[in-house]
Amino acid sequence: MVLMALRLVRPNEQAELAKIFDRALAWQLSFQCRDGGWAAFDKDVTRHWLEDMPFADHNAILDPTCSDLTARTLELLGYIGFNPGRSLVRRAIRYLRQTQEADGSWFVTKRAAAANAYFESGFPHGKFQFISYAGSCWATMALMYAAAPPVS
Repeated sequence: MVLMALRLVRPNEQAELAKIFDRALAWQLSFQCRDGGWAAFDKDVTRHWLEDMPFADHNAILDPTCSDLTARTLELLGYIGFNPGRSLVRRAIRYLRQTQEADGSWFVTKRAAAANAYFESGFPHGKFQFISYAGSCWATMALMYAAAPPVS
């Protein structure tokens, strides 16, 4: 999300900002996981034995990829005119297509404590319905970018 905002900044030293942006973008892209998606904090931290470590906080040490973060990265790439034919984009699109549920939604889990009272909205995925709704929206927008990149 920082890169989404940073792309809109117009400082006097545009060349310096471009270097900072490019460095941050390279860092973000380097975190693409083997399955083509992006996770919240790290790359490829998916081995379940890690949850058996004594310092594992409530069995939340794993950092699996998710459609929400993968789609947000693809959205950024669309806004900056990144080539949708690049292999890292194609891998991310493949990840989104493979993780789409049969009902057309994407299931996204939430680790943070609930900020609002739960109620049934009718969207699938029970207590994860609100984050899954957002993730499904982001994934849809990312696939739209892949089909027709935005024109600047």
